[in-house]
Amino acid sequence: MTTSTQTSTHRLAVEIRAGSWRGRTASGGFDIPIQRNAQGNITDESRATVVQALNDLTGNNPIQFTHTTCAVTSGGMLLRTMELPAAADDEALKNLVELQIEKEWPLPPEELAWGFQRIVEPTGSDLNPETPKVKVTVAAIKSSVFRQYKEILSDCRLQADWIVGASVGSMAEDIASSKTAWLVDVQATNTDLVHYEWGVPTTAQTFSTGSNELVRNTESSELSKDFLSIIKTIQCEGSPLMLVVAASEACLKKLQPPLQANFPGIPIQIQLIDTRPGASLATQHLITHTCPHPGRNVITLESHEVKAPPAPIDKAPFIRWGVLLAALIMTIFLARRIEPSLKAGKLESQLTQFREQKKLLPEIDRELSFLEHIQNKSLPYMDIIGLLAAHSTPGFQLESMDMGSDRRVQLRGLLQNAHPEDLRAKLLATDWFDQVILDEQTPDRDGRKLTVRITLLVKEHLKRPKATETMLGIETESKKDEPKKGGK
Repeated sequence: MTTSTQTSTHRLAVEIRAGSWRGRTASGGFDIPIQRNAQGNITDESRATVVQALNDLTGNNPIQFTHTTCAVTSGGMLLRTMELPAAADDEALKNLVELQIEKEWPLPPEELAWGFQRIVEPTGSDLNPETPKVKVTVAAIKSSVFRQYKEILSDCRLQADWIVGASVGSMAEDIASSKTAWLVDVQATNTDLVHYEWGVPTTAQTFSTGSNELVRNTESSELSKDFLSIIKTIQCEGSPLMLVVAASEACLKKLQPPLQANFPGIPIQIQLIDTRPGASLATQHLITHTCPHPGRNVITLESHEVKAPPAPIDKAPFIRWGVLLAALIMTIFLARRIEPSLKAGKLESQLTQFREQKKLLPEIDRELSFLEHIQNKSLPYMDIIGLLAAHSTPGFQLESMDMGSDRRVQLRGLLQNAHPEDLRAKLLATDWFDQVILDEQTPDRDGRKLTVRITLLVKEHLKRPKATETMLGIETESKKDEPKKGGK
């Protein structure tokens, strides 16, 4: 792994993890545990501790640090790879990513702080040769959590660049130039496993075993289950072209032999992590690299919160003047027309309003007919899902469901220790479907599971039975109390 050894005395590196904050400068650092509430935000006590640690590290003189970079490693971070249509420029691609987040992710884009990066081969072409698509990696975190991180730095009078912690490995030339590479970052109490494609992180996992356990069990030559899971995870993805291991010297002595034995012929690069406070792969890279953001592979985080609208104009003075003017006009009108004329005008106004409302009746009838048509033709989605949950065979795992407007429902899932025909027979027995077609049944390598694809043709509204609680597998309160009453 290629890394600059020149440490800048004017850089501050911060790494934010799920259970700790780390800070590092050329002269010192800190590593403190934190507590979070149910929403993922840092508690007030932990926040005060972090602010105090940052102030101590900067000597209450943040202006001396010309560059501050924060790497958000975990704690609610989402990392996902997408394939999108080719876009004319980066702004158009950003709009496509935003639409895809709104479609697939649990939170809307304005409630997330997110960023993305293209996965580009060294030739410079990021388009799939078969279809004109672009492959990107998207990282996101809740805006409320990200806003609190920025407020903590603001309390210390620090302005920072925000990057995804998994992107730190992209600063290494060996990873950036490899089609596929794995980074094993061994921390004190946990281990991060990151997969890279052409230098862009695509997946990131955290295991609960760290260097403390390896160093403590020096007498045993066997690795823990978590470290064996890391090796198996890499092996299941196929042979990598590059493997980078970041750990302390004591940890590497025990970890390097089994890695070389399990991955013969694959280059394994070593990154030593010192044991000083605040030292980690992320902080060492950010304060020693010649540039904190080299190349195109680093994913930066930006907040996309919708700004509050401007304060409304106070209309009270205008309303008061309008009321006074209307009262003056009404007084003049009453004085000239007296009571009979006033009543005639009021009745005429009501008749005019009635005629205007009557003109809207045809439009209302058309909209009502359209809504009734939608109600009669649309599928009862929740009833169909309830039927599948109540009548599917044991061992069936639903992966995807597609419901169309032509009464067709397509299912895809995994079937274990059961025959597809049993599932088909159970669905037909509900009398809700005209056809249950088994389109595909593909066994896995062990032959224990089947990947099945089924097409259902739902009967018309008047031909299918009414979905009852018994049919949908819903246990009512009265049925729940029956065993208790019998027991008494």
